[in-house]
Amino acid sequence: LHTPIVARINGKIYKTTAGRMILGELLPKSDNMPFDLVNKVMPSGEIKALLATTYERCGDKAMIMLADALKDTGFEQAARSGISIGYEDIVVPAEKKNIIAATEKEAEEIEQQYQNGLLSSGERHNKLIDLWQKTTDKIGDLAYAALGKTTGDNWNSIYMMAVSKARGSKSQIQQVAGMRGMMQKPDGSIIEVPIISNFKEGLTMSEYFTSTHGARKGMSDTALKTADAGYLTRRLVELAQNTVITEHDCGTTEYITAKPVYQGSTLSVPLGDVVLGRTAAHDIVHPITKEIIVPAGELITKSAAKQINESGLPSVDVRSVLTCHSDGLCAKCYGMDLSRNALVHVGEAVGVIAGQSIGEPGTQLTLRTFHIGGVASGGAESHFIEVPVAGTIKLSGVNTIKNSAGRVVVLSRNGELSVVDAKGEKLFTSSLPYASMLIVNDGDTVDKGAKVAEWDPYSNTIIAEKDGIVQFQDLVENVSYQEEVDSMTGIVSRKVINWKANTKKALNPAITLVNDRGEVISLGGKKIAEYLLPMYSVLNVSNGASVAAGDILARIPVQAKRTGDITGGLPRVNELLEVRRPANPALLAEIDGTVELEDAKSKIIIRIVPDDGTAPVEYAVPKGTNLLVRSGDVVKKAEKLVDGDPVPQDILRILGQKALATFMVEQIQQVYRLQGVSINDKHIEILIREMTRRVEITNPGDTGFLMGQVVDRVDFEEENARVVHDGGRPAESSQVLVGLTRASLTSRSFISNASFQQTTKVLVDAAISGATDKLVGINENLIVGRLIPIGTGAYVRRVREIAREEERAEKLARDGATQQQLLDI
Repeated sequence: LHTPIVARINGKIYKTTAGRMILGELLPKSDNMPFDLVNKVMPSGEIKALLATTYERCGDKAMIMLADALKDTGFEQAARSGISIGYEDIVVPAEKKNIIAATEKEAEEIEQQYQNGLLSSGERHNKLIDLWQKTTDKIGDLAYAALGKTTGDNWNSIYMMAVSKARGSKSQIQQVAGMRGMMQKPDGSIIEVPIISNFKEGLTMSEYFTSTHGARKGMSDTALKTADAGYLTRRLVELAQNTVITEHDCGTTEYITAKPVYQGSTLSVPLGDVVLGRTAAHDIVHPITKEIIVPAGELITKSAAKQINESGLPSVDVRSVLTCHSDGLCAKCYGMDLSRNALVHVGEAVGVIAGQSIGEPGTQLTLRTFHIGGVASGGAESHFIEVPVAGTIKLSGVNTIKNSAGRVVVLSRNGELSVVDAKGEKLFTSSLPYASMLIVNDGDTVDKGAKVAEWDPYSNTIIAEKDGIVQFQDLVENVSYQEEVDSMTGIVSRKVINWKANTKKALNPAITLVNDRGEVISLGGKKIAEYLLPMYSVLNVSNGASVAAGDILARIPVQAKRTGDITGGLPRVNELLEVRRPANPALLAEIDGTVELEDAKSKIIIRIVPDDGTAPVEYAVPKGTNLLVRSGDVVKKAEKLVDGDPVPQDILRILGQKALATFMVEQIQQVYRLQGVSINDKHIEILIREMTRRVEITNPGDTGFLMGQVVDRVDFEEENARVVHDGGRPAESSQVLVGLTRASLTSRSFISNASFQQTTKVLVDAAISGATDKLVGINENLIVGRLIPIGTGAYVRRVREIAREEERAEKLARDGATQQQLLDI
């Protein structure tokens, strides 16, 4: 099959192989389907693309025939080809020995730094794990490349299986021919000692023992997590089942702005792929030629998406289900039906599809751990920014300082680094972490892939902003800080501890910088050189020491690494969709303004004073919290004041539904992308639309609502319309974010709610409140045995409604005529 041949096909000479000729025979006989489509290596992705091309150019019948022929020929030829695996097919890269030796040397250096007291034990652990992770990946890549080298006419069987995506992944080849890498303990923490051998060389006794953790974890996870994933799917479908396409176009002028997706500084999803299958909200214009790529209101097709990618547009405005005004959804806001590559039909149950699209990968993902057998796949921590495009550097809101080593250190927390083109259009934007080292200056021209900033990923640092003398404040030995002597190294380190257990006094540990006269150094305006120390921070300086601007005063260690596995991922998806408060919630600024910190008894008061003279906003946080702001700092709305994870409810309240959707889509996609699963954003948006359907009554006006009552947005709008029509005052409300389970239990249909969970409670509540069910959704109609309102059911229903309306009109006309006759008599 792989023998190179030269053949004439349709009057053209091709260099090809026998196998490709057989494949070419199967193509539909059409001028649109040239032999070039199959005259290349055809892994599973290419075969999918071939089927998609056939569908576009020759229609669905031709595609079905081709798929069938591919199946038959595939089985026959694969059986005949006699692919087999031999011991010699597994090629261990020659460079492995040297790479391992170099890594071991680096590991010794890290160990030495730890012995010398330069690293805490947590930082040492993280550094070692990252080091070995990088090495494992490097050797894995080399092993994969070594397999791809052909000997004469022969292709490596394992390489063919892996590249064609039939069996075997890069990770498995890494373990068979590279090195097995880091393993996990059952609790998800990573074992420091890696497995250097691969399966071809054979594991040593201790390595085999370390491996057993992973194998057992894989088996038990498979059993336990399948149930979790199944339950997640059920809740998702239950939540979204009422979302059906009810009309062609709702006529909204609202939109969302789509941007390309970056992971760190690498482009993971280009803009064209993000907006493929969406409806353009405005004309999409090529920035250079000014020609219209997609007119407003039209679908963004594959060819248009390709043009968008090539045009270099930074963002595109598209319609979204989040901004749809239909009761249900309209086809234009939903966009393309992903199974047909055309605008979705009215009556399509897109909610059920959305729920299944997010839930289904969950079942696969849980099994993913099992395949690799607990191999830690954390990926080395990113600690730098590389720009993915060429252009000019533009810094905004960035304060910097030069340290004693001459490096430029970033002191601002909300600084941004952008790459702009000649017209000043932003091509790429990234936030610059506090204490990162800048490698470029404002206005510098950079090439694609240039490193522009780097930082320490293992700890957050506190930096001195001016030269001065260190003065400890409220740092009392064995009360608010402890000197810890490391038993292995004998090095003494000072660590801030939880002082509340040791004293009743309200302490506020901090480092201040003073001048020769003992006065606290001013940093301009109300800002002074005082640095509050959160709990568990490690001091880098001693009392009375002289420091230079840019020196590190203290470090806040980042917690030990766990693997970014979907077993960590499924609970994360659950946490996001049930909108639970994170374990350590961040505090977000509600307004723009200047920060003032005030010392209260056991708390610190953060006060934000707006510039426009309106009332300030205050927050009280416990002492020892990791504050990200200091007195005199200027903050923007929704900026973090306290370190932690943002709370979805806060994002909705402060920034609104679109910002919440962006955050949720980003977070959920992160979990799935880590596993190489792609889910279309619109599925997640449908769920967010359902979760934000409820509103809380803040002022009932003349409506029948009660203060604080949570009602469906549609009911709220209907009641308000009725009251306004009668000349009354409408109600006012604020949007509420409701978690998955609660949203499914409080939908507009009590029959549907009862079929989900807590049946008795739901039915009792419905009976007490005299609830009526209008039988609008799928679930309730199914339960009472009526035709469900999707597909042809929706069409039949509409026909019946029209018939009823006509009948009513006729009856009114008849009644009117009868009345007239009586009057005439």
